[in-house]
Amino acid sequence: MKKYIKFIIICFAIAISCIINLEGDEKYENFLLKLEIVEALADSENPEPYCYHLGSLDCPTSTIKVKYVL
Repeated sequence: MKKYIKFIIICFAIAISCIINLEGDEKYENFLLKLEIVEALADSENPEPYCYHLGSLDCPTSTIKVKYVL
């Protein structure tokens, strides 16, 4: 009888830890979604690209070749 009680308690503890873990994952996903929304709102609608250094990419604001465009 004691073995069954121990087994039930262990199964109950495992079930509770799984439920807590799943709730934590949902909260983290919600946090990431909210963060993406805030970042989207913070970006300007018409960003002006900045071109840095000489390289092989076309700069959208001029004809100069650059390494990267921000």
